[in-house]
Amino acid sequence: MPVSFDEIIRIYDAGDISCAGRNLEEAQEQLPVAVKLILDNEMFPVILGDDHGMALGHYNGIVTHVEEKYGTSGVGIINFDAHFDLRPPTDKGSSGTMFSQIAGNCQRKKQVFSYLVLGIQTYANMRSLFKRADCLGVKHVLAKDFVEQNFEEIEAGIDEFMDKNRRVYLAICIDVFNAAFVPGVSATQPFGMHPETVLRFLKKIFKSKKVIGFDIAEVSPAVRPR
Repeated sequence: MPVSFDEIIRIYDAGDISCAGRNLEEAQEQLPVAVKLILDNEMFPVILGDDHGMALGHYNGIVTHVEEKYGTSGVGIINFDAHFDLRPPTDKGSSGTMFSQIAGNCQRKKQVFSYLVLGIQTYANMRSLFKRADCLGVKHVLAKDFVEQNFEEIEAGIDEFMDKNRRVYLAICIDVFNAAFVPGVSATQPFGMHPETVLRFLKKIFKSKKVIGFDIAEVSPAVRPR
């Protein structure tokens, strides 16, 4: 692949974690071990995944590292996503419950749940999820509001969020994008965001130098027999 970044940057393949037998819980237990090991070795984890349920493992690995190294656990979450993913878990977690699970863990530890979602679609979330987001203090920006005249206001909101968090876990759920650009997702969005718009805000967030982990989730093209 063409390399356009600085020559001092090195990229290493840290391997794969498979969700064998659709056992999401097992994969969620393995991922934080890998993430913590990467961070302990002063490297930056980039997780490329399928099911967005991996966010729970990624976040837990970051928090464990931060608690051990800095004696604090404050990590904010910025998620580009069409969905809140705040559904209450029942017997098992899923790709729609992981941020609710993180909120529950924060509550049990008496920690602040700091979560900002960018690109929310009103038709993709039940009213109960909007109410739950409000109850949990979740900040969000609707996809339809990402128009140029609102960019400065959105950037100010992101700055305010980052000012309250010393470290940020950044995630992209591919279904935040317009279906014309990403047809291979489980929940396509005909009114999703343009990649260039998302890239603008990604660059701003990364320039803060507060991002401690990054992932791209929900890449799930259909498997067709040849």
